[in-house]
Amino acid sequence: MSKCYPNLMFKSSGPNTPKQQYEKKLDEMSEIIKDWNLSDTHKYVMCKNNTHVCNFLGFDAIMQKFNTQRTSDKDFPDGRHLFEIGDRPERTKKGLEIVIMLCKHPRSNIKTMLGIQQFLKIYMDVVRDYDKTNSKNYRQRLLHAFRKGLFRLEVEAKKKRTSPTV
Repeated sequence: MSKCYPNLMFKSSGPNTPKQQYEKKLDEMSEIIKDWNLSDTHKYVMCKNNTHVCNFLGFDAIMQKFNTQRTSDKDFPDGRHLFEIGDRPERTKKGLEIVIMLCKHPRSNIKTMLGIQQFLKIYMDVVRDYDKTNSKNYRQRLLHAFRKGLFRLEVEAKKKRTSPTV
């Protein structure tokens, strides 16, 4: 079993390295997730999707979608991010809730957390605007959940390093 990708069981040698296998599986999951709306994504993160297993590959694909997707629109021929300042508050709220749940989810891994960090960089203006117009504090909630998620991963890593190998 690979140390870098613990949930994937592949041989380390040959043309299909664990990283290549991971990228292939991530691409497959991204193809599935690209057509999901925010409600479908929310169900998946809550592990209530009966057709797909809730795992770190899906979380990585979700963060990849949130961070890179551009929607085509007549008003925005160059494309735009998935969340923009001035979007419907319900849509922005659901997206932020999904990211908070990913931070707290026990199946999130370091790649998911890196995607969340990128999300925070890209969308911090959207979060600030949402907080300002709706009297919410999602910025603090996001940052707190992100810190807790990183702390959880750090504790898990320490446990793995200090646990005796048998």
